[in-house]
This record gives sequence, C-alpha cells and structure tokens, in this order.
Amino acid sequence: MTFIDLFAGIGGMRRGLEEAGCSCVGFVERDKFARRSYEAIFNTKGEWSAHDIQTVHAQAMPRADSWTFGFPCQDLSVAGRHRGFTGERSSLFFTVMRLIRELPEDHRPEWLVAENVVGFLSCKRGYDFLAAQTALAESGYDCEWDVLGATSFGIPQHRDRVFLVGHARNRGRRTVFPLRAHRTDPVDPIRQGTGTSQKEQESSRRMTDGTDTIGAPNGLIASAVATPGFIRKHQRRRFKEPDEPMFTLTTMDTHGVLVTRKGRGNEALWIPRDIATCLGDM
Repeated sequence: MTFIDLFAGIGGMRRGLEEAGCSCVGFVERDKFARRSYEAIFNTKGEWSAHDIQTVHAQAMPRADSWTFGFPCQDLSVAGRHRGFTGERSSLFFTVMRLIRELPEDHRPEWLVAENVVGFLSCKRGYDFLAAQTALAESGYDCEWDVLGATSFGIPQHRDRVFLVGHARNRGRRTVFPLRAHRTDPVDPIRQGTGTSQKEQESSRRMTDGTDTIGAPNGLIASAVATPGFIRKHQRRRFKEPDEPMFTLTTMDTHGVLVTRKGRGNEALWIPRDIATCLGDM
C-alpha cells in the first residue's frame, strides 16, 4: 500500500507504516528543521514533496492508497486556549478535506488516517470532533475512531491519542478498530533488575515532611515533586512505582520536577533540583 505523509513532522507516522510494509510516495512538512530530520532519517530521493499544505494543489499530488495526517494540535489540546477549529492551526484539517474534494472520486485515496490529542474529543463540547466526522462523510468517507495509548504497545509512558480512519464509501469498508496489541503492559526493565519484591518496596518507602529531601527505596523512580498551583491530575507529581509509566512533561513543568539521588539502596535520598544532572545507568 502506498501513502502520502501530510504534516509529516520527523516521520512518526511514516515509521510505523513502513514497518507495516507500506511505501511512502510523498510528504508535506513546513518546519525546516523537521524536514531536515525527516530527510536524514528516511530515503526521500525521488519522492514528491511540498513545504506548505495551504499552497498544495491536489492535481500535483501523486496517487496513493492512503493519506495520513497528524494535523496541528495546538488549538485542540487541553494545554492550549481551546480555540478548536476556529484556530488557524488545527483548522488545517479542513485543508486536507479541500484537497480531497478537488480530486475525482476515482483518484481519491481509499484510506484517510488522522491523529491528534485526546482534547480533540472534548474541545468545544465535542462539536469540533463531530464537525471532523461530518466533513469526512461529506467527502465520501465513512469514519471510525478510537483512542490508543502508548502503554498498550509496550511504551512506558502515558500518551493517549485519537485516531480517525476514513474509508472511501465507494470502495467498501473493512473495520480497523479495535486494534489488538501483542502486549498490554509496558516494558518494565527496572523491576527485572532489582531483585526487590513489591512488598519490600512498599514497606521501605518513606517521605520526610517539611523538607526538600525525600527518601525512596531501591528501584523506585522519582518522576517529580508536587508543585503548588497545578490543577490537572496528571500534574500532581509523586514517586512512580517500578511498573508505572512515566508522566508526560508539559510546558508547566518548570519547577520542582527534577530530582537527584544521593546514596544507594533503601537509604537513598531524592533531592529536588532546578537543573537536571546527566542521566546515568543508576
């Protein structure tokens, strides 16, 4: 299967599709540094390419079985101003829809795969998400969607994303979701090498109240320290269990989220720092 990589970034979508046996025939990416990385990572010689999707003409694009697009998330993210599709960046979703409608039906891709943050579901009380599905339907695509988390695919980090798959209505439909991952638990290299039982770890945990020094048992990872004023649940930092994924750092993670370990084993002390030290194998 061939595909065109829109809003290509440094090639996250492409990496997965190529590993699944698909072939990229073109890409669009505006950021010059992302383009340099993309072209260094992938063999793009001879591929069609464009810098700005807003200036692309559909007739100039090569034919492909699928278009993929992780369109900008800034106006949909819970960390942004929630402008939704009234914002200049996330509304580029409709630029893709315009390109689709410019093509004759027999030249349109059979599949459309869009990806964005989970804030897409709730932005403008869900009306923007409904608008996206309506636009797909009006362009001749039946739509299905699901929320996929990185931890379901062996990645030790909380990172959920919404995926929409559009099926060209005139070519039938094959259901994609729900996906069945080969593993449902994150990789746990910490516990594999500690030799310490969970019961021992829980009983040895301690926190020193009223000071900047926090104790942690061997094998526990300190992801961050609670920062006053943080409202969202995922920003209330604490020590992570060995089998828990790491938090995703946000633009508000500027104070008290870095720690340094002093000492070893159950007597180790975890000290909050403003500047990170180099990561080591300990």
